[in-house]
Amino acid sequence: MALKILFIGVGLVHYYNRVLNRLNALENIEIVNLVPEKSRGHLEEGVYTTQKDVAFNIMSLPEKRFAAILKSFRGLRSLLVHEQPNIIVYTDYYRNIFLFDWPVIRTVKRQKIRLVMKSIPFRIKKYPDAIADAENIINSETLLPKLLGENKFTRGIVYPRSFKWILGRLSIALKKSSFNVPHAHVNYIEDAYEIYQSYGVPQHKIFITSNSPDTDYLLSIRKQIENDPPIVPASDHRIIHVGRLVESKKVDLLVHALVAVKKEIPDAELIVVGEGPEKQSLIKLAAQLNVLDSIMFVGAVYDANLLGNYILASSVYVLAGLGGLSINDAMCFGRPVICSVCDGTEKRLVKDGYNGLYFEPGNQNDLAQKIVYLLKNVRLQRKMGINSSSIIKNEINIHTVIKGYRDAFEYVMRHHD
Repeated sequence: MALKILFIGVGLVHYYNRVLNRLNALENIEIVNLVPEKSRGHLEEGVYTTQKDVAFNIMSLPEKRFAAILKSFRGLRSLLVHEQPNIIVYTDYYRNIFLFDWPVIRTVKRQKIRLVMKSIPFRIKKYPDAIADAENIINSETLLPKLLGENKFTRGIVYPRSFKWILGRLSIALKKSSFNVPHAHVNYIEDAYEIYQSYGVPQHKIFITSNSPDTDYLLSIRKQIENDPPIVPASDHRIIHVGRLVESKKVDLLVHALVAVKKEIPDAELIVVGEGPEKQSLIKLAAQLNVLDSIMFVGAVYDANLLGNYILASSVYVLAGLGGLSINDAMCFGRPVICSVCDGTEKRLVKDGYNGLYFEPGNQNDLAQKIVYLLKNVRLQRKMGINSSSIIKNEINIHTVIKGYRDAFEYVMRHHD
């Protein structure tokens, strides 16, 4: 009998659709993806979503909220009764459904549905650290608006420190309870072991999938296009950024670093792939710094062939701020990576001195030095690029993701604690 698995909160993000397609193609697994009817849920603005080439079932329900405490769906209980899923995989954004939405909770228990929480817990403090910082967790001036919604009655209210401390502790207690509801956790980073265990989650309930696009697909694209004429003239001194143009990506830091790089390597160039609210300010900044002629802003690219062509036309991939899967993309196309501390997924992908270099977070001079070092060492570029390909083929890929999920699914169906 096939396992029916309901995903909640992953959206219809283009790269993750392919992961769900691969899971859906497994023998005895059927994937259903629940998405908000009229909103993007927790997905940030500019994250590309699509239903193109989707091979799994998609369902939608209107969201319902109780302030900031509960985000759930109207009709979710009825959907569970109708669809009869064996497993629900939900993101931490929706974790309080299974603490506060009692009709859903009763249905989950009655139907013996297994729960799996999916997260990248790089912003979650370990429990002892959270307790130590209890007074700072919730800012006193914005506490009530956060809990009950901002309005003329709640705005600007200031609370005694003791009340603030109590509510800080309550917030941590709710978090701890919600982390211990699921029968298993799936996470991208190994830090999850230490983080979730600090909240009382047993290690055997924590499974690491890593974060990866469909690497088989990208590697097949690479074979198709790597002997094609270059999309722009070849250069050993061209770097590339791929990602939304938002503040957290720190593309402005990369533009500033390019100024210093060009003093050492006058023909250095930068390709910027992506769209976002920061684009015009980045163009203005580049013009002010007299490097606009050395930067190609090509816009958002979601076609794997075109993206691969831009990566292959570049020598080094650089991520100045937060990011994730763009590192995997660059490595699939055999490029070395320069990055700093991101969301934790980079730790397993980028090995300093082996397939890339780390720079000190926010340090423009260190970033520029790392770029210059690699651009001046073409032989090292090639070697690191080969090593990037090796990591993708042998360590972090779509197969490690599938294995992590399968291990978690098998565990929750086998254990009934």
